[in-house]
Amino acid sequence: MRDFGVVHFLSLRAVGVAGEAIGAMQTLMGGKLSAYSDLYESALKESFDKMSERAGRTGANAVIGVRWEGQGFITGAIGVNCYGTAVLVEPL
Repeated sequence: MRDFGVVHFLSLRAVGVAGEAIGAMQTLMGGKLSAYSDLYESALKESFDKMSERAGRTGANAVIGVRWEGQGFITGAIGVNCYGTAVLVEPL
């Protein structure tokens, strides 16, 4: 196995004015905050996909020890950082 080092990608997303209004109403009424959960899912997918692309550009065919870090909603925004170690795994 060959190690290419840490690769990462930070995805920053914002809900927008309409999403903020919907989120505020859902907060008052209770239940799932769909505007925020959709935003978070989108940021997670983008950060993982872009991190994987960066790993591939190094010559790696796998990423091990993958972790996500999410930053809280500040005025309708979220940041998700995905990182791991890019490696080349060869068959035995």
